[in-house]
Amino acid sequence: MKETVRILAVDDEEIVRESLSNWLLEDGYDVVAVESGFIAIEKVKKGNWNILLVDLKMPGMDGLQVLEEVKKLKPDIPVIIITAYATVDTAVKAMKDGAYDYLVKPFNPEELSISIKKIIVEQRLRKEVSYLRKELKKRTVISSKLMSFCLMDSSPIILVLYAMALIASGMVFMQFSKISRMSRYPLVSTQSLVSQSSL
Repeated sequence: MKETVRILAVDDEEIVRESLSNWLLEDGYDVVAVESGFIAIEKVKKGNWNILLVDLKMPGMDGLQVLEEVKKLKPDIPVIIITAYATVDTAVKAMKDGAYDYLVKPFNPEELSISIKKIIVEQRLRKEVSYLRKELKKRTVISSKLMSFCLMDSSPIILVLYAMALIASGMVFMQFSKISRMSRYPLVSTQSLVSQSSL
């Protein structure tokens, strides 16, 4: 099932909130639009968000303050700063403070769409890498336990079962020298060199 992408849009102008919501809903995203930085921070505390779109100039709490608070609460959430008052200084500060991107109003919806798609791809890749690392760690532990068991009773049948378990767990193996040298049954040319791929 396709994972829902949740986007929180923050802008004090109603027309901008409506425009952002309509664009993003058309692209199939789950969107919530709020009018202030304070409300946005409460939403971030209580919910799970994939991306934040934050206006730079807002009364009470501006976009840079929202960015700073979000990075304290949930540093992994990408924040895109949007503004009609672009300056080099604010752009540099936003990027230094951890903004993923900085878009100047009025911007083309396609420009926003491209930035969001890049974020989504990166998030999915990070999840996949994290999953693969956990799986590799799990399989390495299984392999170590099997190796210990083989050394305790390394009969030919146990060696074969060990090899089958390695294949089933996704580990790569060929020759069998290591186990054979420590085995009480050096019958097969069972030289085992287990090589594991690392990420």
